[in-house]
This record gives sequence, structure tokens and C-alpha cells, in this order.
Amino acid sequence: MGRREKTPATTGQLSASLSWDDLAGRVPLAVVREVVTETGCASQRLRLLPASLMVYLVIAMAFFMNYSCVAVLRHLLASFRYPGAKAPRLIRGPRGKAGAAVGVRIAGRSALTQARERLGVAPLAALY
Repeated sequence: MGRREKTPATTGQLSASLSWDDLAGRVPLAVVREVVTETGCASQRLRLLPASLMVYLVIAMAFFMNYSCVAVLRHLLASFRYPGAKAPRLIRGPRGKAGAAVGVRIAGRSALTQARERLGVAPLAALY
């Protein structure tokens, strides 16, 4: 029997109210993209975890230190607003597999680790 992962949204903590809109309101996406480009960390191809998303994830991880990176990413993506549409279900699993649930794929632990390594510290140092 597997353990159930603790997530920010289910613990009722004050920081659980932090959403994508809160982060983007404090640090605008245009500024994040500019800093990522200036520091040479911009993604060269379309990725599941682009550099600008990783900047927001690293900032959010400071608020949710007791949670896994995947749980924080799931929380951020769940708080993202989809204008005029129902929010897609977040799933994890192989792309295009027959019978797989329809929704937004989220990255696993190893992909998050690789994306954080690609990002480095330069963009965050330039922001702060």
C-alpha cells in the first residue's frame, strides 16, 4: 500500500492560498522571460518544463518547503486560470498511450531535477 502524498492544497496552511496569479502578479511573466533570455537560460525548444515556468516553480518551492517538487508543481498548475474553459485534469504518464486519461501531463521528479539544473541560479539572482 503506497503512501499518500501530502499536498499544499489539502493541509490548510496559510501558504496554500498562493496561486499562479499571485506569483505572476508579484513577478510579471514578461520580466521573467526577459531575465531568462538575458542570462542565456531560455529554452531552445518547446519543453514540458520551460525555463520561465521553472523560475516560478523555484519561487513557489520557497513557500512550500515541506512538499515535494511534484506536489508544488501540481498545486501551481491547478491554480492556473483557463479563461472560458474548464481546467483540464492533471495526469502523469506516458504520452499518447492508449486508454490514458485526457488532460495536462505533468513532469516527474527526474524531469524537474533536470529542468532545475538547466535553469541554474543566474535567473533567480538577476531577479533578486
